[in-house]
Amino acid sequence: MQMVERYSADAGHEEDGGVPGGYVKEFTRHSSDVLRNLNELRRRDILTDATLVVGTASLQAHCAVLIACSGYFYSLFSRLTLGARERSVSLSLPESLDAGSVSLLLDFMYTSRLPLSARTVPGVLAAATYMQMEHVVDTCRAFMLKSEEITGTPKKSWTLPHLLVLLHPLEERFLTTHQMGIHPYITLPPIWLEELLPTCAVTQQGFPERAGP
Repeated sequence: MQMVERYSADAGHEEDGGVPGGYVKEFTRHSSDVLRNLNELRRRDILTDATLVVGTASLQAHCAVLIACSGYFYSLFSRLTLGARERSVSLSLPESLDAGSVSLLLDFMYTSRLPLSARTVPGVLAAATYMQMEHVVDTCRAFMLKSEEITGTPKKSWTLPHLLVLLHPLEERFLTTHQMGIHPYITLPPIWLEELLPTCAVTQQGFPERAGP
């Protein structure tokens, strides 16, 4: 384990965790080692206390990791008072989400690595949006902007149908309210829409409307 020594010049800096006149040793690999060990615990199903049910798949995880990585789970568990829940919980996610994509996000939580491809990014984007993992959503958007392989169509000529394909499997939820082309869960920046959806008009709220009937 690599170790970095820092000298604490300010003897009164208790908040830095240093001893007056001494050193603060920063273990640069500590966080990655903790994640690696947590992932091993998950793999061996040790102390896992959450089961995510996606369709017919059941995925094991630790509540603490879910809360630390997902705004959705943070909000969900923060509403429960201490001792108000059982030692193990089972959570059913929408069937519209792809179990493989949720599994990729769980792997990301425990490893900090997220593999993306033209095939996987739509499902990962949908799952990350639902789970309120904004940094992952931003990464998926950036990938989509840079890639022209996702639909086999140059991005300059993408239209609303192409976008719906990209954001599948939440497609059925998009055209449900106020004639919007996108469900409010997926709030893409207007500049993104203006560039990629030349057949749509962007409203003042930042959502595209169908250009055709």
